[in-house]
Amino acid sequence: MTSNANPANQPETAAQVAAKAVGVRPTTRAWLAGHNKEAKRVVQRCLFQALRSVAGGVDLAFITPQTPAEWAHFAEKILKRLDSQGRIWLILPQKEGFLPRPNSEFWADYCQAIGDIPMHPTQTVALEEGLVALGFEPAAGP
Repeated sequence: MTSNANPANQPETAAQVAAKAVGVRPTTRAWLAGHNKEAKRVVQRCLFQALRSVAGGVDLAFITPQTPAEWAHFAEKILKRLDSQGRIWLILPQKEGFLPRPNSEFWADYCQAIGDIPMHPTQTVALEEGLVALGFEPAAGP
């Protein structure tokens, strides 16, 4: 049986560091969608140890959109499958060279695009190859 874990004497790859930062574990049920193919390739490397979920519940969803409308479409689609403790990650190219805060202008068009979808931004994470991720959690129910 082979393991995806690095031996203790090997440094972690950028994909392994990014995977930890966004919460990927060996038992994570992950879902990936979006039309930004370059960003999608980076996220796929981060998901090296996750279970790819095509049906049923999802712990982490990763969306690599090209437009705010595409982001809203996939966010609404996956929200009903997201575990109560799950998170949706919006992945975008990082234009500014710094890590934008969750409520910064950098994300404004994307946050506005989700409209009444019941979720809120919580955390930003820098990924490899000039990408940044904004994590969203479902809003608490009534």
